[in-house]
Amino acid sequence: QNYPNIITLCYVTDNLMFSSALKKLHKLCQLQIGGFAYYNLSYSSQDYLQALIRYLSNSLKILSLLNIYDYYYENLNCFLQDFDIESVKLEVFILSFNVELDLLPNLRKFIEKAKYLRYIKIVRSENYNVEKQKSSEREIINLCQ
Repeated sequence: QNYPNIITLCYVTDNLMFSSALKKLHKLCQLQIGGFAYYNLSYSSQDYLQALIRYLSNSLKILSLLNIYDYYYENLNCFLQDFDIESVKLEVFILSFNVELDLLPNLRKFIEKAKYLRYIKIVRSENYNVEKQKSSEREIINLCQ
């Protein structure tokens, strides 16, 4: 399967949206909030990604993916060309720490069915620590000011 071996998730504030220009998207892909998010994403023999995400606010969105190869890149390119991407917001609720997320197949389905979806939402797990999320949100807001 043509899964990328390295994927970097990018977290941005909720007022940012997709740009229809691929080079602008690539630039936004590199936007990272250091210290409050780190990434250790790889796929296992079951093609699952282990997403290690540290208490991020649900007001943050996963904007896009960096290092998209093969047909993923082609699908994303078609998606950018076919739609007014600036009016589409890809929303992913941040999950709790150490959660297995079947990420690539879900994103592939989103890209394939984008004509019928305005956003994609992945609900956080039930054991998510709300107090730590609120504390982390304040830290991230302070960092962005």
